[in-house]
Amino acid sequence: MTPPNVLLVMVDQMTARAAQLYGQALKTPNLERLAQRGLLYERAYCAHPLCVPSRISTWTASYSHSTGAQTNEDKVPKGRDTAFHVWREAGYRTGLIGKNHCFDRVSTDHIFDVWCEISHWGIPEGARTKGLDWPRSNDQIAAANAVRRDMPDSGGPVSVAVTGFPVEDYATALVCEQTIRFLQSCDERPFAAWVSIPDPHGPYEVPEAYARLIDPDAVELPPSPEAEFDDAPERNRILAHFLRWPDEERDGLRTAVARYLAMIAFIDDQLGRILDELDRLELTDTTIVAFCSDHGDFAGEHAMMGKGGAFYDCLTRVPLVLAGPGFAESRKVADPVSLIDLVPTILSAQGLRSITSSDGRPLPAASDQPPRAHVFAEYGRGAPLLTEADVMSRNLPAGHEGILATLEKREHEGQRSMVVEGSWKAVHDPMGDRDELYDLNADPFELTNLARSPRHAARMARLRASIVDWRP
Repeated sequence: MTPPNVLLVMVDQMTARAAQLYGQALKTPNLERLAQRGLLYERAYCAHPLCVPSRISTWTASYSHSTGAQTNEDKVPKGRDTAFHVWREAGYRTGLIGKNHCFDRVSTDHIFDVWCEISHWGIPEGARTKGLDWPRSNDQIAAANAVRRDMPDSGGPVSVAVTGFPVEDYATALVCEQTIRFLQSCDERPFAAWVSIPDPHGPYEVPEAYARLIDPDAVELPPSPEAEFDDAPERNRILAHFLRWPDEERDGLRTAVARYLAMIAFIDDQLGRILDELDRLELTDTTIVAFCSDHGDFAGEHAMMGKGGAFYDCLTRVPLVLAGPGFAESRKVADPVSLIDLVPTILSAQGLRSITSSDGRPLPAASDQPPRAHVFAEYGRGAPLLTEADVMSRNLPAGHEGILATLEKREHEGQRSMVVEGSWKAVHDPMGDRDELYDLNADPFELTNLARSPRHAARMARLRASIVDWRP
């Protein structure tokens, strides 16, 4: 019997709470359609809330401290086993379609039959396709990304834009159209493709047709009192310095959130096109489809947009849906789970070998494995901390410019880690100024840090010990 095909659809920087599936207002009918066919993981966490480390952790099923890939400058280490090595050995037709940001082309080209790379600003300079050419010309794609390469100043910490280019020239549509062409060109071999959509990561630019769907005045911002940062770690206060919208400018934040949600609506429509094509080609019953994000976005929580190395749920909790042959239908899983377990789940369902040197294991409900007692994430590789005094002495501007100026320093600093146990989350950094502890049931937006509360001292000590035992 031929093992199942797989499409792993990964979007970039989509927080779980953005979608109706997770209790919010934005309707995502095609994501819901996929969830009705399979498993919806209600509390899935990335292993690292930064693009490259998260992607490498997903494909190697290993934590960043195991792979050594801990910043956005890293690549999958040479010689490291990945899911695509397994699929290649098993005779699969393989594809990377969309944002890469983790595989080195020279050392891993041999494991891909199709390589079509596009990022947030269009086709990367010097990128060449393999196996399939883009359905639109390079000039058309470049024109549709002109605004993204030079975003207008919209008056807030991050810029937003609405544009009127042909919808088929935007990366979201291009990636999905190319996936459809990949499916149409498949032969008798099983296939495995990474469908990697660069949105809704910034630049927060969206086609007019989708911007009209989300009224900024109707966006309800979560609570974000100024005092929430009084007992926050220094790194969280630095993020707020750069990215937090002042109270008097919250209308601008509503507009930014509206554009972000419109980008997700665009993604959902394109996901629907892929699902339709699987139906048309009679591949639905023989194809595993996973949908996830590499990490989240503030998306208005804590009065911010973007990301930056904190461990709030908006940045670490991601959508995760898994459907296909062998999986239960229309089932919700409430236990906390980790993205490092996604690929082991798929390989196990395909009857293929495990990834070597893996930290992952099959997910609960998709296997007979019990839920993890603890779900971990990490950030930083032990470099000296960026301090508020550093930021002030450099007189860095607020907003995206300041974020970029401190990016490398913030990616390398500290050794902070997160653990989720049931409804509790703790964050610890042996180099940091203070820990964090949140009761996610009572305080879902993580506004009150309980780490120094005498009432919760024993819990904090136990969770801190679990982090120390986990991370070398």
